[in-house]
Amino acid sequence: MQQFREIDARLQEVVPKIAEINSICREVYREDVLYEPFIQTEVRQDGTKVSQVAIKVYPDRNNLDESSLLPWDVFQDVVYFKVKDLYEDYEEKNFDIDEGDIDRDEDGQIFGWSMSDSWFHIGNVYYFLLSVYNLIETTKDETPIIDTKGIIQGYMTYSVAIDILETDRHTVLPSLDYENL
Repeated sequence: MQQFREIDARLQEVVPKIAEINSICREVYREDVLYEPFIQTEVRQDGTKVSQVAIKVYPDRNNLDESSLLPWDVFQDVVYFKVKDLYEDYEEKNFDIDEGDIDRDEDGQIFGWSMSDSWFHIGNVYYFLLSVYNLIETTKDETPIIDTKGIIQGYMTYSVAIDILETDRHTVLPSLDYENL
């Protein structure tokens, strides 16, 4: 019951800030950006559930399939103030800005949709590329095929090769020379 009171108190704090930020987005010509409260529930190994308030940010309110989830503290301490700073920049210019004058390069960082997952994705890509690098020039290696019960059902033979091409797209370069790529 205590957890529900905490979530209710947090929502009472969150909803006005979200309404303010959504209003600011419209005023700074980012009317497609949308923020919504989101209750994220984590089920722990012992079966207990812990709920937290987070913020969902949609870069395009017409495409609700694409969103990012921001922890409340990131929204409150970072995104909220970046959006307010952007508003102040527009206010200094009396909101008299042509579409060509709007720089949208930093929108992902300012509005937060690239904050929540970007380091996670960069880490995944790094580990994937590192794994691929370690497999370069592997020829006819064999690995077991294991089913969900842990029983070997067969073997798979694989080879990995990579070609790095010069800018002319024809000259093959030695791939191991590019390990820091």
